Amino acid sequence: MDIEQLALILKENYKNAAKDEKVYQIHLFGIKYADEIEKSKYSLSKILALAALPKSYFGEIRKGIKLAKYFKFNDSGVSTESLGMELKNMYKNAPDKEMVTQIHIFSIKNAAIIQRNNFKVSKILKSSGIPKSYITELHKGPKLSNYVSDSAV
Repeated sequence: MDIEQLALILKENYKNAAKDEKVYQIHLFGIKYADEIEKSKYSLSKILALAALPKSYFGEIRKGIKLAKYFKFNDSGVSTESLGMELKNMYKNAPDKEMVTQIHIFSIKNAAIIQRNNFKVSKILKSSGIPKSYITELHKGPKLSNYVSDSAV
């Protein structure tokens, strides 16, 4: 992939992110494309310039690149429908009075997949068939995922 394609991906991910999640998208970009950036020795400053983003995000991409060694991505076959089915199963099989907890666990566990693929939480919820009123709980996962380790979920 060339540097212009990377810059376009970064620009689109940033542009399409929710207002309070734009920096997360920069981190995820660094995580997802760390190998590509490092193997090709692309300049982060140039990627940012081509994406028309501030130079101050240099450190945020660098954080993502450093975090990349802790992640393995395998999103093949993942869709809003498959995530919806997983959510539905967790919700339906929740222990007594722990349905909301299961929604939090689902969204923490799948936060990176949802963000990396720009899946809409509302579509996952609709696909699951659980009540729409749980949308707020489902949105909490990406933020909560910053406070738990992979092995905890």
